[in-house]
Amino acid sequence: MLMLPVTLMMLFLLLISILMILSSSSMFSMWLALEINTISFTTIIHMHKTQESSESCIKYFLPQALGSSIFVFSMLFISLFPNSEIPTLSSLFAMAIKLGLPPFHHWFPNVASKIPWHKNIMLMTLQKIPPLFIIFHLSAPTYSILPFIFSSLLLGPIGGLNQTNLKQLLAFSSITHMGWMLSSYLLSNLLCFMYLTMYSFLISSLILSLKMKINSLNQLMLFSQTSSSKILFVFLLLSLAGLPPLTGFFPKWLVITMTQNPFITMMLIISAILNLFFYLRLLYPFLFLHSPFMFWIPPQMNLKTPILLWGSLFLLPVSMPLTLFFY
Repeated sequence: MLMLPVTLMMLFLLLISILMILSSSSMFSMWLALEINTISFTTIIHMHKTQESSESCIKYFLPQALGSSIFVFSMLFISLFPNSEIPTLSSLFAMAIKLGLPPFHHWFPNVASKIPWHKNIMLMTLQKIPPLFIIFHLSAPTYSILPFIFSSLLLGPIGGLNQTNLKQLLAFSSITHMGWMLSSYLLSNLLCFMYLTMYSFLISSLILSLKMKINSLNQLMLFSQTSSSKILFVFLLLSLAGLPPLTGFFPKWLVITMTQNPFITMMLIISAILNLFFYLRLLYPFLFLHSPFMFWIPPQMNLKTPILLWGSLFLLPVSMPLTLFFY
């Protein structure tokens, strides 16, 4: 009975910590908000008190604590080396650990595979906002961000190629999208925020369309076989993959067309193609394989599907004006 009040309180603290970071101007207040954010989300992970939740709680807390410690030391470096880039670079490394960017990414898929789907939504959306905003505040030099961009664009698709666990597969997909977000950050903070917003909308819609009951590729055969369910799931998945003319294509198109460095552009295109490959792997068992055990199928979806699930198509009128705005 105490779980609901505690959960609501932790969610409230989580949102307050995000708002504190967005409104902070000093590194100390940002660090304080980061600690509140870490404690609240760690408590949310451990709420069910199972062996998996305890394991994921430790795996999440240790990298976050390490990132916060490095961030504190970077504040000390500012007083010792006021004109040096050491504080900025150390703070960037701290945020890379918190975001799960390669080569500090190993905790991210492990935690994602152990926690429920609704907590994965928070891990892949809300928990990206504080570290990204601190990176905006740091104004880190381009040469320090490029290694994280290239490693995310390569290791994300490669890590997802041999995955059968859906949670880990979407975690590696999230790492790939972080490479796109950092590439958009080099162009414009507003473009990065737009990419994060659209990605959060699409990944939340995709997870909700799975009804939070499917954890592996084999279980996609047991998904509802109604035509409306198939159409919605396919469009959401292809939109997340960035296939034109769906919503997820427009932020990627903006990043590619606005990037002046041909090497970064080539890396973005290769990463998008590899990413599309393992998204299509999800569609194969869903569209072409059928389970003989029809009584295992979750309850069918109808045309009263939640509004979020239609976002892959209906956000097109919103995406086009934003595209024209950036040009």
